[in-house]
Amino acid sequence: MNSRLKESIQTAPIISKGSYSYLIHPLFDGFPFIDPSLLEEVAVELKELISSYLPFDRIITVEAMGIPIATLLSQHLDIPLTIIRKRHYGIQNEICIQQETGYSTTNLYVNGIQEDESLIFVDDIISTGGTFTAIAQALKKRNTLKAGFFIINKGTKIQEIIKKTEIPLHSLLHISIQDKQVQFHQ
Repeated sequence: MNSRLKESIQTAPIISKGSYSYLIHPLFDGFPFIDPSLLEEVAVELKELISSYLPFDRIITVEAMGIPIATLLSQHLDIPLTIIRKRHYGIQNEICIQQETGYSTTNLYVNGIQEDESLIFVDDIISTGGTFTAIAQALKKRNTLKAGFFIINKGTKIQEIIKKTEIPLHSLLHISIQDKQVQFHQ
């Protein structure tokens, strides 16, 4: 389980963005390219985790790097996908969410999700939890967000995020980065 993913992470470059260690990986950055067999392997493993939350109405993800994995999961599960965008359209009932990550602050926009739909969130990586927490808090007033699923948990705040949002979170791998070296955790 996760052997190809682990191997690809161990060889991925790491850069610093201020005090934030940023892992450059095809599934998180699309660079240099996304290997379809690795994407499929990850999708199958996430599908196993997600299946325990069936039924639900919709998969949601945030642009950009959640899109490849969420699209494949949408196909595998035959469940519609909504992409939370960084662009404001001004459409009626558009929800604006202010997002803060470990390295930026921006607005996100949700369109097309109906009230009372049950949702699961899928993304490539969770680190500080800023994106997930902002989305969870904005949507829980009108929807049931059943769980969040990530390829990688890159952080130590997962229990704080779960406590704050009251939403279960799952990842395929838990890592940390120290001195530009990846450490794997249970």
